[in-house]
Amino acid sequence: EQLRCGGVIEAVRMCRDSYPSRFTHGEFTSTFAGICKGPARQGGDPRAVCQAIAAEFGIDPKSYRLGKTMVLLKREVIDRLEEVRKE
Repeated sequence: EQLRCGGVIEAVRMCRDSYPSRFTHGEFTSTFAGICKGPARQGGDPRAVCQAIAAEFGIDPKSYRLGKTMVLLKREVIDRLEEVRKE
């Protein structure tokens, strides 16, 4: 009850629903293009490479947002990409 009144539960729920991981297009491509096998590995326009990485890993469009300068990812997406990168 005390956590609910203090707003802690609501803050945790909002954090889960948001996109806590943020990368510029360049950071995202330099970090994750190396684990790709397809066109993302060839480079080019960083925004297009970000889209290619998302397509190659079958990332649900609701789990990430691709802006003009940044990629926003939900926690489960970044966890999955990091697991693949470690292998």
